[in-house]
Amino acid sequence: MIRRSFRFLVIYALEAIAVLFAVTLFAGGALIWRLSQGPMELDFLLADAQSRLAEAFEGDLVSLTSLEARFDTDSGLLIIAAREVTVAETGGNLITRAPLIEAGFGLDALLNGQIAPTSVTIEGGAVSIVRRADGAVGAGLGSPARVAEDARPAGSDRNVDAVLELLRNPDDNALLGRLTRVSIHSASVRVVDEVNELDWYIDQAELRLDRDTTRLQAELSGRFATTAGFAPVAMRLEAGADLNTFLFEARAENLSPRAIAPLFGPFARAGDINAPISVEMFASASRSEGIRAASLNLNVGAGQLGRGPSAQAIRGLTAIIEYEPIDGAIRINELNIDADRLTTRMTGRIFDMREFDDAFPRRWNYDLSIGPGRLDLGGVFEAPPEWAGVELSGQMNARNIEISFERLDAEIGPITARLIGLARLRQVEDGSWLPDIQLTGPVEGDVPPDLVLRYWPVELADGARRWIEESIISARVFDAHLELDLNAEALVEKRLADERMTLTFGFEDAAFRYISTMTPMTRARGRATLFGNSFVLNLDRGFIGETPVRNGYVDIPYLNPRGALATFGGEATAGAQAVLALIDEPPLNLVSSYGLDPQAVTGQGDVQFEIQRPMLEDVPVEDIGFDIRAEFADVSMDTGIRDLVLSNGDVLVTATPQALEISGTAELAGTEARIRWVESLGLPDGEPSTALEMDARLDPVTLDRLGIPLRRYLDGSIDVRLQTLGEAFAFDTVTMAADLRAARVEWPGGLFIKPDGEPALAEAELRFDDTGTVNIERFLMEADGLSAAASAQFGSDGRLLAADVSRLFLDGFVDAAGSATRPQGPDGPLAFTLTGPFFNATDLLPGLTDFSGAGGAPPPLGLSVVFDAVQVTDATRYNDVRLDWQSDAAEGELLTVRANTPAGDFALDLASEIGGRREIALNTADFGEFLRLLDLYDNVAGGTLSVTGSTPPPGTQGRTEFHIESGAFNLIRMPVLARVLAAGSLPGLAALLSGDEGISFDVLQADIVIEDGNINISEARANGPSLGVTTDGTINMVEDRLALDGVLAPSYGLNSFVGNLPLVGEVLVSRPGEGVIGITFSAEGPFDQPTVIANPLSVLAPGLLRRLFEGSAADRERARQAEEDNIENAAPVETLPEAMPESEPAIQPDAGDGEPEITLEPQGDAADETTDDGPDN
Repeated sequence: MIRRSFRFLVIYALEAIAVLFAVTLFAGGALIWRLSQGPMELDFLLADAQSRLAEAFEGDLVSLTSLEARFDTDSGLLIIAAREVTVAETGGNLITRAPLIEAGFGLDALLNGQIAPTSVTIEGGAVSIVRRADGAVGAGLGSPARVAEDARPAGSDRNVDAVLELLRNPDDNALLGRLTRVSIHSASVRVVDEVNELDWYIDQAELRLDRDTTRLQAELSGRFATTAGFAPVAMRLEAGADLNTFLFEARAENLSPRAIAPLFGPFARAGDINAPISVEMFASASRSEGIRAASLNLNVGAGQLGRGPSAQAIRGLTAIIEYEPIDGAIRINELNIDADRLTTRMTGRIFDMREFDDAFPRRWNYDLSIGPGRLDLGGVFEAPPEWAGVELSGQMNARNIEISFERLDAEIGPITARLIGLARLRQVEDGSWLPDIQLTGPVEGDVPPDLVLRYWPVELADGARRWIEESIISARVFDAHLELDLNAEALVEKRLADERMTLTFGFEDAAFRYISTMTPMTRARGRATLFGNSFVLNLDRGFIGETPVRNGYVDIPYLNPRGALATFGGEATAGAQAVLALIDEPPLNLVSSYGLDPQAVTGQGDVQFEIQRPMLEDVPVEDIGFDIRAEFADVSMDTGIRDLVLSNGDVLVTATPQALEISGTAELAGTEARIRWVESLGLPDGEPSTALEMDARLDPVTLDRLGIPLRRYLDGSIDVRLQTLGEAFAFDTVTMAADLRAARVEWPGGLFIKPDGEPALAEAELRFDDTGTVNIERFLMEADGLSAAASAQFGSDGRLLAADVSRLFLDGFVDAAGSATRPQGPDGPLAFTLTGPFFNATDLLPGLTDFSGAGGAPPPLGLSVVFDAVQVTDATRYNDVRLDWQSDAAEGELLTVRANTPAGDFALDLASEIGGRREIALNTADFGEFLRLLDLYDNVAGGTLSVTGSTPPPGTQGRTEFHIESGAFNLIRMPVLARVLAAGSLPGLAALLSGDEGISFDVLQADIVIEDGNINISEARANGPSLGVTTDGTINMVEDRLALDGVLAPSYGLNSFVGNLPLVGEVLVSRPGEGVIGITFSAEGPFDQPTVIANPLSVLAPGLLRRLFEGSAADRERARQAEEDNIENAAPVETLPEAMPESEPAIQPDAGDGEPEITLEPQGDAADETTDDGPDN
């Protein structure tokens, strides 16, 4: 715009001069005459001059104070001068005002009729150069508004090229052909650009233009009006007449670019500089040789770069640059920059300039040296990059906007990069210009992690950068090498492909965290490669804690966008303690959370591990992946069960986000066990996560060590499999299976015997819930002659809540099914049912003879048993057996038993009230069989039995009383009674009793009291056709002794006949069960060898007199016990044994044949009368 405006300014000036030429032409003759006389006033031409000026300036009013002519003898020119020229519009708007307009003409031209000025001088005046908003351009004297009205549209024929051609060949223009000097003094210039919003005011403008046939010289000076004041500016231009040579000088002082820069357009950015600039420029060039000499001295004072909050301070800039014509080089003697954005200094040379175009080279070489400095890129880096020095050299290609680096040595902190490559600027699809950069070379020195972070762009791969910031503790990085091929498209996409950058380096003494809460890697050594968008590290050696790690690696598949899944891995030889402690650290918590103590485990082995985590700042634990595999030998650990220890283990440990698994073999309680423990991870709350499997072969010794005392029932080994399911060691489900083939199994009492080698299997499944309830979901046992299937439920306190036995078969013992429930709720009594076709009770019934109550009160429960057949003895079965028992602490006890025996019905009833005695009633059709099933006696055959009586309340000690009555029965094989009969001189009956034929009795009656381990018999009698017996006495079940007294009545049918007679019978017989003839007897001593005493003489004393012959074995037994008690409680004294009276006949045991020796002894008073001197005569 300025160049076009200059064109119009020249044209308007020439038009004003043309007006003067016209005036001169009319007054030619008179002027020549008058000039010979000196200066001459031309007042008579004022009107015509004003008219012509008004027409030229398109004004309404023109004023001239004077118009004169004079002849300059020095230059030989005719001078025409107009003073105080004023041009205005109607209304007073001033177009222009000039104190002096003066033009000089050559006389030869005038004589030839050519009006061509040789010189022009203008003093004062206002010149305006305007570009309107529509692009029209105008220039002339007057205000910008006046000039804008006459602005000419862009693209007219008066362009810059025409003006330059006019300056080169002025002779081709009739008006300007003789013009050699133009001088403008003290003018004011306004430059207004409405397109870019520019408004300049130049005060005291001075313009001088001189030319001749060899040169053109122009000088321009003035003062720029700015908000900071006036800024002097000056320019000088010299050129050859044909413009093939060129010299330019310029100078400005305290000029602020912000004050003169337009708001819009290509130069608007100059307004970002708000600082005073002083500059001196010099240049000399030619079209053929280019620049021949040049220099630049630039000084920028303190100010600001930029606008608003983002403005940066600049403290100063100096530049001294000159051109060396001898070697054709530009020397940068000094370039110092001190600003917030950039601080540095530079020197160097630009040389070998070539391929000139309009005096500017298009290719050149450079050699630069940059001193210490810093560059603030506005938050691109964590801190502004700083360098100690940069040395670079290479070539510049301006046509391709390309610079090559034959050397690029940069010292940054402790490192030095020695690179080669190139950079070019090119336009991409969106129209912006972006660089391509290619660099390669080594990076020398040690790179600390803080330096990496300092020069890692903040927004580039932010996740990886933050991981480095938080995870790299320390490291020494060395021996780096860079290969970079950065293209403009990568900058647009903000992503660099892997193949476009490779930065390899070695490292040692590195410490970093792969997961922030876990033990870091330390003392690491290896090499790494940073690609354009990925990172790979290979670790030769490192330590996690004190565990050495080898063959480590880190793989980050991409850096942009953020969040790549990084992989960390390696191998190690470590102790089990260290490995388990590591994976027990947060956030994994894989060990102690599930009941294991890492410190309780020993062993050594090889470990392979791999951990994956997203490259983000905060990572949830569920997003952390890991794959750990460890093989340990010689593992031992405390199981926490008794004193059991797993030892000598060979264990494989694997851990993934899905599961933690420990498997292998180890010794448990002296035997080898195969173990597999799996902890499933990431399951929903409430789902069991822990599974344990264990296989072992157990023998009796191992079972003893495990606290399972089965030695008495097991001989050999069993294969056991244990499976559990739960959370940690709080198992929800336990499944057990045992293969008993190799073992000999014997149940108590010999009820079941499985020889070794025969198959047998046992299985059980237990389930535990949150309330502590234990459910035996399934129990199975199968063997030859044995089958069982059951389930049960136990409360948290161990009480049985329910049970179901679907199958219980033991060959020869039981075949049944049953259940247990609590009908009244969990706190109510148990109710058992048991039904089936068969039960063998032969080994259970003998235990029912304890009526002492010492067993304690029965618990509240109900029992209902129904069997088709019950084996009561080896030879006898009861059919249709039903037992119902109800025991309730609030209501007492009730028992009923019903059965069909081979001899008839069996009935047993027991009842008691709260705290009361048990009342018992028993009736059976076979007296002898009942005694045999209780394992009391096997010498009774047949007979009915009726028993009534009572026992102490449950759980208390006391008397048990029974009254027994029986029908006809046969007594066989009773050695004690046989000896009594023999002692009573009844050898025939004794023989019968000792044989299988026995002695028949019609009735038996007895009262029995059981107390303190003694059975007291009173008023017991049994009689039959051949014998009657009465007895009283005591049987001591504690010491296995008896003491009985009684009377034998032979031929009881006939002998008792007299006893049935009135009056006489009672005197002669004395008591029921005896006869007129009877033999008294006593038996006392141990069960196996009692002393039997009989008095045959008592047969001569009938009835009441016979009692005089009876002794009291029970009394003697009680006296003996009392004497023993006294001896035990008294102090020991020396005593002599009391001699037995010699006259006392007795049956003594004979050591020879085992039969007792039968002797007679006086009984009753006769014995009392015996003295040491013998019987009284």
